[in-house]
Amino acid sequence: MVSLQFLSLLVFFLTGSNQPVHVYEWVVLALVLLFLLWAYLIMRPSNFRIVPGIPKNGILVTKGPYRVIRHPMYSALLTFCVLWCKVRLEEKILTQNYPGYANYKKKTWYFFPGLL
Repeated sequence: MVSLQFLSLLVFFLTGSNQPVHVYEWVVLALVLLFLLWAYLIMRPSNFRIVPGIPKNGILVTKGPYRVIRHPMYSALLTFCVLWCKVRLEEKILTQNYPGYANYKKKTWYFFPGLL
């Protein structure tokens, strides 16, 4: 799991900010989101808190992604944010360099058809 997050950072640094979005970046992004969902479900929604603290009847979760990472949701969110920033920067560069890109953006989905 940790290697997945490092892979996404490696992708960010190797491709640079002026390269187009590649399929493997979308795959890494999807895997990160699935990892985040997995960590959330393993923790149990009733055990999840936005503000640090111990919920009433809370349990210590040490299975699933928590078996190897103490903060898998933070790791996934950090990785997602890095990829999100990269995509936003690339959108800006593509819009500035291709006159038809603004019109193209109006006709297509940002990430996933029907969702974003």
